[in-house]
Formats: sequence, structure tokens, C-alpha cells
Amino acid sequence: MTRFLCLLALLCTSAAAHAQAPRDVLLNICNDTRFTVASAAAYRTSPQSGQTLRAWFLIQPGECLNGALNGVAGETLDLHVMSGSFRWPAADGDSAFCVPAAGGLQYASFPPCGGGQEARDFRTQRIERSNRRGSGGRYLGRVSWRISCSDLSAQDAALCLQAPRDERGLAQLARTLEVCNTGGRSVEVLAMIPRPDDTYETGEPQSLPAGTCAPIYRGFPPDSQVLAAATLTQRRGGFEPLCWFTDGNAVINSTDGSCPENARPLAAQLAAYGPFTDSYTVYFEAY
Repeated sequence: MTRFLCLLALLCTSAAAHAQAPRDVLLNICNDTRFTVASAAAYRTSPQSGQTLRAWFLIQPGECLNGALNGVAGETLDLHVMSGSFRWPAADGDSAFCVPAAGGLQYASFPPCGGGQEARDFRTQRIERSNRRGSGGRYLGRVSWRISCSDLSAQDAALCLQAPRDERGLAQLARTLEVCNTGGRSVEVLAMIPRPDDTYETGEPQSLPAGTCAPIYRGFPPDSQVLAAATLTQRRGGFEPLCWFTDGNAVINSTDGSCPENARPLAAQLAAYGPFTDSYTVYFEAY
């Protein structure tokens, strides 16, 4: 009986070791968006090793990445996908790893990240068995994932569907405009998008209490420019004086600081985004 138990334990140990033995894993990541996405994979090469990071795989819109990772140990690996300001995934249970800006094969580290790296969310994916055999006759593993705008938050999903491409084919960065009220009273603030005909598309004004900040715009403005405006009658230097006609979107320059009766005075400042800038903050002082 003792010899039987020892043999059974040996067989179980052997089976467990075989299940953990490194093998190749096929990646079938499909891009259902209108722009290129980049994917990174973090995986173990032995049961005792830390995560190994391979970054980046580029996947064109409407295409699938049909590649393989060599020597993957364990039953799971972690994937991250990004393009522009969009990140897949962002959910409870995700793991954060430090990701290098350039491609390569290296060990992943946990935050806080060092220079040249930033923390990204990775989704743990279970490795399924494929119907293909590799060396030694062992079945290859497989991980499948379809990347879609609908997997993002409601706000990001809407932006994702209209995102233009940058010069690399990735999604253009979504520009966020934040305003802060450093004064002692509330003020109304709004975003204004310049049009080619020198008019403006104006957003809905919102009240900004004293000592607070709030985002008032996120999107893809033409020429990467947005005006931050506040309904201030007293305008200090650094702001452009404008008149906003509240019965429409018409805006005119106010050379002398005065406005017609059916228009409200605005103090405006241009937020001009650089190629890799996704956020801009403008400070108003209501006094």
C-alpha cells in the first residue's frame, strides 16, 4: 500500500510539472478599431521566475496578430493594449507592470517605475489549449482577445469611435482642458473650439466655485487648439477679451473691453497642445 501511494504521488508530481513546463503560446489578438493598437505581453518562463515583458506588438485596424510567445510557463499570461489615450483594460483585478517606451524583452517590474518606464494595466488571460502541436508533440497554448471601442468606458467609447489617427497610425491623443478658479467667488467657464471661418463652437457654460478645478473639454480639436473662457468683466493681462452672444455661438473680439448689450464679456486663453501633450490647465482668478 505504501509503495502504491508513493507511486501515485510521483505520478501526480510528474503531471503537475508537465503542466507547468514552458511551451509556446499562440496569440490571436484582433483589432476591431479604426486605428493601430499596440500590445504588450508579460509572462513567466519558469514556475519560479518573475514576469517577462515583451513590448510592443503593433496590430493594424481590422487585422489580427497571429504570433507566438516562446517558452511560456504556467496557465496564464498578462496582456496590455493601448493606442493614443485609450487603454485596454481598466478593471478590478488587473495587474500593474512598469512598461518601457521602446520595444524589447526584459523582466517586468512592479510600480513605482524607474526612468523611461510607466505603469500600465495588464489583464490576466487564461491560456487555452489549441489544436496545434509543437515540439515533443505537446499541444500549443492559445490566448484570444478582440479589441473594441465598446470595451472602454462610455465616454471613452464615444471618443474612440471618432478618434483620428496620428502620423504613426495610432489613435490621436484625446485633449483634455482643465480650468481652475483661484479667486474668491464663483465664475462661469466654457470651452471654445476655433472654426476655420474665425468663429467658435462653444460648449455649455458651467459654474466653477472659488478654489476649485474642473475639466471642461475632452476631444480632438482642429489644429489641437481650444480656448478656455470665463465670464469675467475685469480681465487682467494674459487673457484675450471677447464678447459672447448668449443667443447663439457667435463670438467677437472686444478691442476696448466693452461688449454689446446682448453679449457677455469673456476672458479667454488659448490652450495649444503639443504632439504628445494630452492635458492643459488654465487658471482664472474671479475677484
